[in-house]
Amino acid sequence: MIKIFHPLLTLIATASDSLLAKYVLYLKNENRILRDRIAGEMHTKPHERAQLLKYGKPVGSNYSAEP
Repeated sequence: MIKIFHPLLTLIATASDSLLAKYVLYLKNENRILRDRIAGEMHTKPHERAQLLKYGKPVGSNYSAEP
């Protein structure tokens, strides 16, 4: 799993703000497409929720779920 994130972190560290905004927009749309394929509600497991909170807190309330 670490091997997947290292190139992504390197890319993020060297990207400009406008490029990061494009990556975020892409990922939000990708998530929307994948969620549309799943019927019903999705529920996170406790360890997944902890990860989301860990990485979401630095982002703060500036995040919008709308693309």
